[in-house]
Amino acid sequence: MGMAMTVTVAVAMAMAMAAEREAPLVGVLTPPTTQNIVMTCDFEAPFDLFEISSFIGTEFNPKRFAAATLRLARSRTTALLFASGKVVCTGSKSIWSGGFAAAYLVDKLRGAGCSICCSEFTVQNIVCSARVDCMVDLEALARANSSEASYEPELFPGLVYRPSNGKLVVLFFKTGELVITGGRNFGDVMHMFRQARRVVFPHAQPLSEAERTKRASPTAVVAAVQRAAGSSDEGRPAS
Repeated sequence: MGMAMTVTVAVAMAMAMAAEREAPLVGVLTPPTTQNIVMTCDFEAPFDLFEISSFIGTEFNPKRFAAATLRLARSRTTALLFASGKVVCTGSKSIWSGGFAAAYLVDKLRGAGCSICCSEFTVQNIVCSARVDCMVDLEALARANSSEASYEPELFPGLVYRPSNGKLVVLFFKTGELVITGGRNFGDVMHMFRQARRVVFPHAQPLSEAERTKRASPTAVVAAVQRAAGSSDEGRPAS
């Protein structure tokens, strides 16, 4: 009796494993990739933006934007200098890059004769993107999470998920791409990533073989990341 049961269990397990190998792979979620980090610092003194522009070569047109803009090619970061003495660093993909931008700005201003110090260097927003290896039924996801999800495809192609227990926001797209924004540290981002995985998997739909092949191409991967990053503009500072 015991031997027969053991054999039966073994056969059932083998059949289940074979079915799993034959079934389409659904719900594989790539780890989040940082697309943008927004940081702020305070120089504790007002700026004369016209004078600073002549010293360090910032772009400043008050008729178009209230801040002077300094673009740093090395760290791919843009520093926005406001007359109040506050600075916003955006565009970096690491906290180190944002810190480098602030330190570079301090050196440039001191080299121009400005007596300044930088304080309150703070991460305000981390924007990350990820992708599920499947299509997502956004309407079903919205119904299942009606108190936390907003989906209006005629206004915006993504579903906006705002969990009641946090300040982070996830944008889900039917292609499986998602954007996490609103985090101030990577621990928060990873916590939301795990929550997003639990939310999206029940509504995952298998990819067709043609779509799977298309996604595997390097061009498609780059385009997907760029679309996800472009959808996260709400994580950028308002002017």
